[in-house]
Amino acid sequence: MQPQHIIFLILGTVMVALLIWAPGMEYSIEESTLSFYRAIDELPAGSLVLVGADFDVENRAEILPQMEAILRHLMEPDRDLRIISISMWDQGPMVMDVFLRRIGDELGRTYGVDYVNLGYAPGVHTMIRLISHDFRGAFVRDFSGTPLDELPIMDEAGGILDIPMIVDFADRESGPIIYLEQVKTQNPQIKVLASINAASFPPLEPYLQSGQVDGAVVGLKGAAEYEELMGMEGLGKRGMDAQSVGQVLVMALIIAGNVVALIIARRKKGRVVG
Repeated sequence: MQPQHIIFLILGTVMVALLIWAPGMEYSIEESTLSFYRAIDELPAGSLVLVGADFDVENRAEILPQMEAILRHLMEPDRDLRIISISMWDQGPMVMDVFLRRIGDELGRTYGVDYVNLGYAPGVHTMIRLISHDFRGAFVRDFSGTPLDELPIMDEAGGILDIPMIVDFADRESGPIIYLEQVKTQNPQIKVLASINAASFPPLEPYLQSGQVDGAVVGLKGAAEYEELMGMEGLGKRGMDAQSVGQVLVMALIIAGNVVALIIARRKKGRVVG
């Protein structure tokens, strides 16, 4: 076995072990994450929340840990919030459906009454405008094919402008920005929260600083912070623990490799001189 193979084996073993058995590091909470959490906490019981599934599955490593923690917060029975999920891109609804139904079943929530997944409708900007006053402007059935008239949650849903909060799970900044442009400009009282991967956050940051975005959970670190607020251990914390320890291990191996190389070089030089 070559030295590089041994290094890869050590690094892989440590990373997998930490993903399974997290050491339980504590994380300082960013103000953007805290604002996100508080906004949900402050919603009156029974409120409707629009949840956007605006991501591709290839970026699930950061998005899914965020979804797990945030959806659990939204679906807590005592909070009695009701979720309507839609997507501007076609891959998100499949993942969202799995998470909503699993967490809903675990927390005793009823599909069609407490939450619904309407799925994807084409058009992006146009689609959002069409559902401004009535979701039926773009959706006739939910993601599973059930007519909206058979879903009690849709009886009082109205349109997106009637919903007090939008939570957008996005792997590009354009998702939350579209909601700002198409929805919040018409109703400034609507809160827009962004759960987004780290690479897409910089273009969105000015909107957060200006107060147009009311809170943001960013990347795997944001997921770990949200789990800390929720008092849960999930993929966010385990992933951050593995990433942090892995980076330290890589640095230690680099230093060790350079020290060994320096020792070997000095020994070779001593033999030549001798």
